[in-house]
Amino acid sequence: MAKKRLNKKVALIGSAVVVLISLVAIGAILHLSGDPEKFSKDGDAALMAARNATDEEIKEEAYKRAERNYHKARNHRDTFQTRRLIHRN
Repeated sequence: MAKKRLNKKVALIGSAVVVLISLVAIGAILHLSGDPEKFSKDGDAALMAARNATDEEIKEEAYKRAERNYHKARNHRDTFQTRRLIHRN
């Protein structure tokens, strides 16, 4: 009876799929556990830094950072409220 051996390509592809699924699961858990208040505070700090900056390039960069943080806070708030509504029912 001949031994069946696992093809190296199949093993490599299977390992890559397992790693990819693991990374997606970790990313989803981290995204869902984010606190919107943290991003809001970071946005406030960046906004204050932009208002106090005198260099236009630094000011523009700080405004973009504030906008990103406020956007993240809004996304996390929506997710947080949705989870709260789901668990309430």
